[in-house]
Parts: sequence; structure tokens; C-alpha cells
Amino acid sequence: MIAKGINDIPTTAPWMVKFFPGGKEEASNYTKASSKEFTPICPDCGRLLDHKMTPHKIYSRHKIPCPCHDGISMPNKMIRNIMEQSLRLGMITFYDKEYVAHDKTGVRRKFDIIFTALDGAQYFVEMDGGYHGEIIKKHRKTPTVIPESLFVHDLLKDELAETLNIKMIRIDCYRSEIEYIKKNLYNSELSNVIDLDKIDWMEVEDFCFNNLMRKVCDYKNQNPNKFASEIAEVFNLETQTIRKYLKRGVRLNLCEYEPENEAKRANTTRKFRSIRVYVKNIDTNQEWFFDSLKSFRDSSEKVLDGVKMTKGMLEKRFSKTDEDHIFFETNKHRFLIKKIRSNN
Repeated sequence: MIAKGINDIPTTAPWMVKFFPGGKEEASNYTKASSKEFTPICPDCGRLLDHKMTPHKIYSRHKIPCPCHDGISMPNKMIRNIMEQSLRLGMITFYDKEYVAHDKTGVRRKFDIIFTALDGAQYFVEMDGGYHGEIIKKHRKTPTVIPESLFVHDLLKDELAETLNIKMIRIDCYRSEIEYIKKNLYNSELSNVIDLDKIDWMEVEDFCFNNLMRKVCDYKNQNPNKFASEIAEVFNLETQTIRKYLKRGVRLNLCEYEPENEAKRANTTRKFRSIRVYVKNIDTNQEWFFDSLKSFRDSSEKVLDGVKMTKGMLEKRFSKTDEDHIFFETNKHRFLIKKIRSNN
């Protein structure tokens, strides 16, 4: 029984109204737990879905499947915004959304978040959602299966973190819901490192439900001469991700972007033909020279004590300084990384 003003969607879950083509009036005919199907509309691109959904499913997922979505999970959006706020509030000194290293089997492992606390200690944060939920379901159906054998990838990551002397914090994101994850964040070691009471949770929620791809397309429309690499710095994303968003935006008529023309424009405006890289181990005085940034990235794991320096990591660190060099520290050594520009 629907009682408008008591248990209808505009009253109990007003954030869902945007998925109804008829707006508040149509949404008031449903409860958030309703199994009655309707055809939702994407609030970001305005397209009607090609199939029907129930309000209950949308409430559980906090989203609808639309090709315009940015592909970043809600738990990962949560932790990224928490890190951004923590950095602004001076509760941490550094964070990066990507850290890559190879485990003992030689497999490349990517961690969700790495950050440095005020006392200098480093932490990984893993938001355990997605396939973790399916594993838990399987284990519940077959209790004889040892959970550890199912989480082999997590165990290898944990071992790698221990080898790197970086503490691991795992957050249960089995249910992709703000309040569920928030509770688990407070119950984790993260709450001992960051004062979560200082976090603006409304900002976190807004960030989670905003579509980054649409924002990137809007920014490109407002700044048509900006290169993808420049937009990447604005949104703290990798250039490759920006290009992916813009290409998808073109298919959805959300923006104009021609990669070939941008490449030509970049060649005519580029002041330097190439950038060489000089790296020095400050502790041992060992030096390396690389013919390009890509050459350095490809060899960085051998040079930087096993740390793989990705394009995104380099872009982010150099974007924070006007200098042509940065300092990078591993658990073993300190390094100077300097760009050497060659004139045309």
C-alpha cells in the first residue's frame, strides 16, 4: 500500500526521482521496495533504458546500466573523495588512486588507494566489493570450501603489502550502499588514522552519484582547446581515461572530440620534440638516463626498488610542481627524477 508523503519514493528515497521520466509525480506511485517495473531514464544523458527495471533493483544498486556511465564503482568513488577531503584537511600528506607492483608470482597487482599518514606510515586501502560478494555467496552455499582458497588474489596482495612494508586496510563493500560502507569504514583501522567525523559525508554522497564522464564532456565543451592530458590534471584522472570518456561522449552526442586533430594540434604547439629522463638514487649516487618518459616507465620497476611508475603517477606528481624535477621515496631509497627537454 502506497501512502504518499509517508512511504512513497519522493519521501523515503528522493534521490531516485531522477530515474523516473515523469519525475516526482510518477515516482510517487512507487515505494523504494516495489517490484513493479517501469522504464527508467538516465539522469546524465536523458536516454530511456531499452528494458524495464524495478525500483527495488535501482535502490539496491544506486544506479541504472547506461552506456554513458564512467565505470568507476561507488565504493572506489567513496574512498577517493574521502582521501581528497583528508588531504585538504591536513589529515594525510599524500594519496594516489593507483599503485602497481608485482607479487612473488610475477603477476602485476594494482591497489585501490595508497596514502601516507601524518606520522609517515604508508597504507593501502582495498575496497572489497564486486567479486568478493559473489565469493561470499558461493561460500555460504558450500561451507566446506575454505574461504582463503577463494581469496587467493587478496592473499597475494596482502603478502606483497607486507613485503613493501605498507600496511593493508580492507573495507567490506559487499553491499554497495553508502551507510553500509560508512559503518565498515568507522569499524576499520582507517578510523584510527583519519578522523572520519571531520569528513563531509554529504560531499562523499554527491561525488558518488555524480557522473564523471558527463562532467568531463561538459568541461571539454566549455574548453574545446584543452588537451586530454590537461583535462586529466583537472579531474585527477589518467589521460587514457579522459580519452575513453571523450570518445564515449562523442558516440552519445555529449561532446565533440577528434583524437587525430588533437594529435596534429599537439605536434604544432609542442615546444620540445622529446623529453628525456634523468634518475638518481640519492642514497647510492647511482644514475640512469632514459630517452623518453615511456622508456623510463617501462624500466622504473628495476630502478625504483620494484615500484612500477605508471603514466598517471608521473603526471600527478609533476602536476603538483612548477619544477622540472620531483623527489620519489621507496621503503629503501630516495630518488631524484628529472625531465630533460630536447629542443626542436
